[in-house]
Amino acid sequence: MKEYPILFSGEEVRAYLDGRKTQARRVIRPQPVDVGGTGLYIQCPYGQPGDRLWVRETWAVSSGFDSYPPRILTSAASGPQIAYEAGGGFEFHPGERGRWRRSIHMPRWASRLTPDVTAVRVEQVQEITPEDICGEGVWNPAHSVDEDCSQVHEAWVDVWDKINAKRGYGWDANPWIWVIEFPRRIA
Repeated sequence: MKEYPILFSGEEVRAYLDGRKTQARRVIRPQPVDVGGTGLYIQCPYGQPGDRLWVRETWAVSSGFDSYPPRILTSAASGPQIAYEAGGGFEFHPGERGRWRRSIHMPRWASRLTPDVTAVRVEQVQEITPEDICGEGVWNPAHSVDEDCSQVHEAWVDVWDKINAKRGYGWDANPWIWVIEFPRRIA
């Protein structure tokens, strides 16, 4: 088993912690020219079934460590306590928590979420089904999670475009993507 990092937004972390997120979609870069029928093999940078992801999320340590770069911080018992922007982790007293650090800078030892990869596939973003949208953790607060997932399609398109359109991979471009599946977390 190998471990691979993956970035999760705060909403993705909350959806995973709530047991709603069982899938992640990420743009394939560079985009393949022809996927169908060529026998083209592209290795997924997020692993294969049997591997494990380690989630990078927005995090903070005490303000006393703010000047330290992440590579110097340690997981040793004397190291810093960690707070997570999505909730959880160490509860600092007011004024003691340091600045929020971007997820891309989270070291492996600070990650609290390690879902196992159960499936990986390639598809175009517009192939997503209503059930897969729910698997992404997107939901309509006016409906229960168990109801018809088709109600969340517009919300999914908005989420996708917010993250990917500015880089040229918006919904209308219909880019090729990795679909990584992992088991539902029991909340």
